[in-house]
Amino acid sequence: MNISPVLPPDDQDIRPGPVSTKRAKERTSRVLDVALEEFIKHGYDRANLGEVARRSRVSKRTIYQICADKRELFVMVARNSMSGLHAAIDFELHNERPIRDVLRSVAELWMGSLVETPIRSLTWLIVSEVSRFPELGEMALTHIRHLRSPLGQYLLSKATPGALTEERASRMADHFLTMLMGGITGYFVPIEDFLADREQRIESALDTFLLAFPVNE
Repeated sequence: MNISPVLPPDDQDIRPGPVSTKRAKERTSRVLDVALEEFIKHGYDRANLGEVARRSRVSKRTIYQICADKRELFVMVARNSMSGLHAAIDFELHNERPIRDVLRSVAELWMGSLVETPIRSLTWLIVSEVSRFPELGEMALTHIRHLRSPLGQYLLSKATPGALTEERASRMADHFLTMLMGGITGYFVPIEDFLADREQRIESALDTFLLAFPVNE
């Protein structure tokens, strides 16, 4: 019988200092990544913290140092996934490229988060569990607001001076996101059909949006 090698747990006591802090962050990140896979594969009820610990190469004691229980871990996983998308989009909005290129990148990130696994699967899991986790519903709304605000500020900075107010730029950001959401037919048709013309859908939305945008480039 073949016996797979057992990797030693990365579970040493955390000592003060920058090295220990870095190791603790890496450990937490690893646990959240594994927990994301566990929740997506088995759903909330059947997800097993012992399995998360085993695959993360930590003890269950370490899991409970990171979170109080499975409920808190689930919320942490959702928040961590959304934060990753925020950071990626914020990076694109601070990129000194033509507005069309920046908005295309934002659209790719935004639409990708809604139709690609594992984030798409997590999104559906959050929707299915929102009655038990009302804080996730608020988190999702905050997620949208967090994206709208920096996008609105970006559009304001790229508009002809005096052409937009902050309120108008925010509404245009909403409009752009709504146009993209209108193209997310991947929720209603097979994903492969949606992905087949994903680029064309984004370019069409950009054409329509930029026709009405007072760009200063």
